[in-house]
Amino acid sequence: MLLAEDPYIPEEQVGVGPSAKVYRAHEVRENRLVRLKVLLAEHESPYALDRDHLADRISQLKQVRHPRVCRLIALDVQAQDVSLVSEFAEGLNGWAFSQQSRLTSETLRLLSIQLMEALQAGEVSHSSHGDVKPCNVFIENRPLDGLILRLQDWGVGQSRHRQPRETLCFRAPEHDENAPPTVRGDLFSAGATLAALCTGHALVDGKTKEELHTAWQEFNSAEWRAMCPHIDKTLLRWLSWLLQIQPEKRPISASVALAGLSGRMKMTSAEHRPWWMTILLIVYNLSVIGTLAAFLLWLSKALSPEGLAQLWHACVERASQLIH
Repeated sequence: MLLAEDPYIPEEQVGVGPSAKVYRAHEVRENRLVRLKVLLAEHESPYALDRDHLADRISQLKQVRHPRVCRLIALDVQAQDVSLVSEFAEGLNGWAFSQQSRLTSETLRLLSIQLMEALQAGEVSHSSHGDVKPCNVFIENRPLDGLILRLQDWGVGQSRHRQPRETLCFRAPEHDENAPPTVRGDLFSAGATLAALCTGHALVDGKTKEELHTAWQEFNSAEWRAMCPHIDKTLLRWLSWLLQIQPEKRPISASVALAGLSGRMKMTSAEHRPWWMTILLIVYNLSVIGTLAAFLLWLSKALSPEGLAQLWHACVERASQLIH
């Protein structure tokens, strides 16, 4: 039952997920549309959010702000109902968008840039998303701005004790179900999400965590790239960089991934670097180290008492010449 002082007035149910019922609502005070996520209780869903854990973290999660992120506004408690309030994203979620039309290279590149920009916001606030997947990506086609991507539910999945199947399908294979999120884990999930936008389905499937882990270990990025002949090969290589099974072979940050996408930085995982380039890099690094060692040796001699005296006399002599 709605009360006159209710700050949020639901207008229409727009979805239901493993943890909540989702409504488009009107925020009375600010006179704007918001997304009202009414949380399910533990007896209603095995994937219910831990409300106390979420309440402890809400202040930190509200600090993640960016045009590509649906910012969390509040955790609203009304009698028995607890709702997560966030900015409302127009458009279609990733799954619906992928079914609408086949992605072109230009569209995929644009969405990739925007998703990396969203992840950069988390790096600035030192907060990883932890649940990047197609249903958390919303894409709107604006008449003047074109396609606009926004990422929602930042950090919310970390308050679940048990993760739903879709989350596990897009989670980096090195992470256990309740492992804390990482930057490289988010990049892996972003790569898997963008790949799903191309194909309309997840790259791997399984009913259990063990099956999914095995599926990722057997995943062949070359076979996946062959399924997308209409997408630019360089862009597919970039996605494969994000999808490296070994986390140390992925970009170290969204900024680095974005630089690789724009061509300002080379993708340097072992899959893409030929053996002869590795040898050249080793030789180059050794030459740099040798040059630096020689410079330091010269500097140590120059800074000895005798070297300083010689340097002082040279400076005095030069000054005298300039004066006269």
